[in-house]
Amino acid sequence: MNLKLISVAAALAVSAAVAQEATATAPAQEPAAEAPAQEASTEAAAQETATDAAPAESTEAAAPESAPAAATLVEEVPAAAASSELAVESVTDTAKANFDVLRTRAYNAVGNQAAAATIADNLAKPHEMHGSKLVYLEPSLEYAALSFGEKNTYFLSFQNTTGNYGLVSAGFATAAFGVEIYGAVGKTWTLRDEPNRDYSSTSVAAGDVIGAIYSMPLGGLDLTVEASWLTTASEISSEATAKRTDDFARYEHDYWDVLARASVSNTPTQDKLISWAAGLTFTRHNLTEYTVEDEEETLRATLDSRIQIEPFFNFGLQVLKSNNARVFLGMNTNVPMAIYDEIANKDNYVRKSHLSLCILTQPNILAELALNDNWMVFGGAAYVWNVFATEYLYEGDSDINTFAMKSNTVNVDAGVRFQYKNFALEAAVNNSFFNNPLAGFNGTSIIANFGGFVNF
Repeated sequence: MNLKLISVAAALAVSAAVAQEATATAPAQEPAAEAPAQEASTEAAAQETATDAAPAESTEAAAPESAPAAATLVEEVPAAAASSELAVESVTDTAKANFDVLRTRAYNAVGNQAAAATIADNLAKPHEMHGSKLVYLEPSLEYAALSFGEKNTYFLSFQNTTGNYGLVSAGFATAAFGVEIYGAVGKTWTLRDEPNRDYSSTSVAAGDVIGAIYSMPLGGLDLTVEASWLTTASEISSEATAKRTDDFARYEHDYWDVLARASVSNTPTQDKLISWAAGLTFTRHNLTEYTVEDEEETLRATLDSRIQIEPFFNFGLQVLKSNNARVFLGMNTNVPMAIYDEIANKDNYVRKSHLSLCILTQPNILAELALNDNWMVFGGAAYVWNVFATEYLYEGDSDINTFAMKSNTVNVDAGVRFQYKNFALEAAVNNSFFNNPLAGFNGTSIIANFGGFVNF
């Protein structure tokens, strides 16, 4: 037996065992570094024994096999890290837009309940004006607002009424409540002293209105109460008294609406899945004429005079969302129920009973997209759907019942917002602009609405 060959084989066996133990216990990077050293010792042993090279070659083939596996493991770790970095970058490549800022009246023409608040929304709930320091101007529809104050907030707003009379609102808001009064005056008083009679008259123009709003936070809800008196058509009342005979004549027109409304909502809605508002409106729609002549009194009421009770419920929710865009779906529903005045003459009833009930709903969509920090576009669509309507009246000698359903036309608008530092501008157009883009030059509005803020 060759002692030299035995010693070489023993050395190879010991080195292979040490290499396997190092591979099992050392970090993944170390076997890759030790492989060249093992190859060098094997080659040196092979040179010493020229008589039998086959055992050395089989041992060399087993030792380097662990090196490629370790190298593969080392290369996979940087690849996985690079992949996760790309995934993070793809999610955060667009900065998150701040949509929930105060908006102009050009925004949310469809009335989606979940959308950001407009200046008109906050004025309708005066406690929401607390903390606002701004001026708002809207030349397209002649509307303006101003709010100021440190601990408490004071605010004013100006706009036109139906009869083109200026409506002035003034209010006061704290963190606990807000109150607002508003009014537009269109009255004329005339007194005339004639030789044979005394005469006086009062005329009130359409759009003459006075009202008040109170609102407050109520736990996680908002409570709003409003009352108003509005003259719906020009009316004249007069009295005349003859000095010699004491004959008296009086004529009085009463064309007005008395309104009372209470509502509850869950705004602010940034953290809520569904935004909603519910309430009840009571209206007395009065179109009557009262006459006194020769001690004979006559009361005439038009066919439209009525008492109306109208529950309403609005809701909206966000259905699509990304860092720079979002879409809302909503529905506004109201259920007007009316009891009309009885109409009679000296001989019989013209109309003895008249009742009506209607369910109106307005599905709506509102979408907005932030192009960058300064530019944002938005648009909406809505239509009024008369889900069900019924009416009953006894007129003359006939019982009349009617039922109806109707889908009205769709209204779509689109707009743009520009904001920079402490000011913002918004403008919106509707389908009338696309039907006739030159309409603005003949007295109508080429832009449906345009307004802007300066914030302090």
